[in-house]
Amino acid sequence: MEAFIDVRYQHSLRIKDVDQDQAAYLRDFRHKVNQKAYVLKQKAFHQLDYANSEEVLQSLKPVVSGETTANSSSPNGRTAAAACITDAYCMPWRPNGSVSGNPDANASWIKGIYLGERTLQCTETTYQDDCDYVFRFNYSKVYRAINWRARGVLFLLGENFASKLQDINPDKIDCGVYVQDLMLGKDRVTYLIGNPQRAAELLELGLVESIDTVWCYTGTWGTEKWFNYGSYRPDYDNWGRSNPSTGWHPCVCTLGGKTVR
Repeated sequence: MEAFIDVRYQHSLRIKDVDQDQAAYLRDFRHKVNQKAYVLKQKAFHQLDYANSEEVLQSLKPVVSGETTANSSSPNGRTAAAACITDAYCMPWRPNGSVSGNPDANASWIKGIYLGERTLQCTETTYQDDCDYVFRFNYSKVYRAINWRARGVLFLLGENFASKLQDINPDKIDCGVYVQDLMLGKDRVTYLIGNPQRAAELLELGLVESIDTVWCYTGTWGTEKWFNYGSYRPDYDNWGRSNPSTGWHPCVCTLGGKTVR
């Protein structure tokens, strides 16, 4: 692995994917992480599982004297070595869930954008003791996110992302949009990928269809057409002639070939 890191450095210089200073920084950082893995775990960094690799990365972080408190259940997947401090290192960010990684999931994959560095907010007044990277994905509420992946990158990149799901149209009066933000460890991205801009090119969010309305109709009640989970059901045409309309909703948008409320 030590030799491979040097070869990767030479390759970066040759293809000019980063400048010389950044290539040297990545080379030195990767050596530092890999050598620490041998000291602590007697294995190369890429041979470790997620928990052991996180222990290695956390061991390289300085301890903030007099301000740290144990935080073993941090939603970004940190181990007991994690700590929270009273001053945010960068913009505070609080998740409301998580998304698991699965590069082989049967899903429709979308790309996102790099949003910037964020400090995970542990409580109302304490924050994670460093900054991590946050990536944003937008998608229609016809879908739900089930997994993430990073194309061509070791799955050591992470077991799950801390996430924040925001409903841009909470009343669901049309198809609407979800905004899904995902956080990934800064040092982990640096070691495995190099920088967050490159990570944004490789990271993908897996979506599956998830239409929340079973039935909706188009047209005038009594001569309407019916849709079930977005698919047209001609056998129910004009069903309203013999049924009261209370509780049934009109369809209001069509997306991806599905007509939904």
